[in-house]
Amino acid sequence: MPSRRDLLRGAAGAGAAGLAATAGCLGVVDGSLAGATPGTDADADWPTPRYDARRTAYSPDAVAPRDGATVSWRVDVDHPGPPVIADGTVVVSSYPTGVVAFDAASGERRWRYGPGEYPAFGAPTVADGVVYAPSTDGMAALELASGTELWRGPPGTPEATPIVTDEGRTLFGGGADGHLYQLDPATGDVTWETDLFGRITTLAAKIDVFAGTRGGEVYAFDGRFDPTEGWRRRFPGPIEGVTAHDNGPTVTAFGAPTTILTDSGGTGEVFRTVDGDRAASRPVLVGSWVVAAGYDAISTTRSFDGHRGWTVNGRFDRCAPVAAGDTLYVGDPDGVHAFALSGGVGVGGYRVGAKRWAKQIGAVRGLAVGAGSLVATVARDDGYEVVALDPVDGGAPNGD
Repeated sequence: MPSRRDLLRGAAGAGAAGLAATAGCLGVVDGSLAGATPGTDADADWPTPRYDARRTAYSPDAVAPRDGATVSWRVDVDHPGPPVIADGTVVVSSYPTGVVAFDAASGERRWRYGPGEYPAFGAPTVADGVVYAPSTDGMAALELASGTELWRGPPGTPEATPIVTDEGRTLFGGGADGHLYQLDPATGDVTWETDLFGRITTLAAKIDVFAGTRGGEVYAFDGRFDPTEGWRRRFPGPIEGVTAHDNGPTVTAFGAPTTILTDSGGTGEVFRTVDGDRAASRPVLVGSWVVAAGYDAISTTRSFDGHRGWTVNGRFDRCAPVAAGDTLYVGDPDGVHAFALSGGVGVGGYRVGAKRWAKQIGAVRGLAVGAGSLVATVARDDGYEVVALDPVDGGAPNGD
């Protein structure tokens, strides 16, 4: 088995495209990235596609493949959306299967929920043992342990995964007709609603609740009491993702640069932008850093001053990245790649070891980290799969 020094030497010299691309010219990072440490929680959950209601896509404590990865299990699933992980269970929405749950350790199917002939559900959110799955036929609340239907709510959109806020007391969902709903998570009763005049595509929340629409608008609502609209901002294309940072949202819109907005003064003003070559998919938020994948590079940008950290060349924008502990995971048409959140080792702009490993598993569509594994939904030439990757202690990067 090659030594760590051999791996770093190989990482430094393998600057070619594809699975061999490993390092770039990197800028200085601050402690919020360089200080990230490996996760220690082998039971960590990933209860919604971007990890939390803020959509940070970062689980700081989760154990995940860091120095190498091996396939633990893989199962065939028709057209799966991004996975979520809770209480040792992997849940995906699949068309036309419905909502499907698997044992996170073995991949054994636990249950399936699919009312009707062709059920169409979006990626779910799990909270307090309940799966909330959006659908144009009505949001479904399902018992995580069994898949038993608890209630059906108002129609939603498969794009807009529900969010649970206020320590599980409030549930928000978005409808194809533009209605933003606040619901009681226990009963599905609508406690508040408003019309945003456009199909809702994404939801996020910190204190404020943010909603993006297919028409290209982002709305901010004060979510502390009965929601009240604070501001709205127009973008040139459909809103693909919103991430709530400390001072406002970061917005990913089709045909527009990734945009960092500020809530200062309650106006949603544009604060910084990051061009699509460095940020073309929904980013990861690590402390004050926006970590994004573009069509030319992976990049890090500090949200409060726009300072540019490290970059690594390569195209990884076809699947939104995720991170756990001190490791960033990105996908491409061949598989998944793991990078050090610190940008590798070295002095100033000269660094090596940014790339940790790569694994060929198929075209990655979604990623999640939980129950000690990195779970991916992938597309192959002959179908689709859910794949679980486990850590390999001291394992070598490989494409096997």
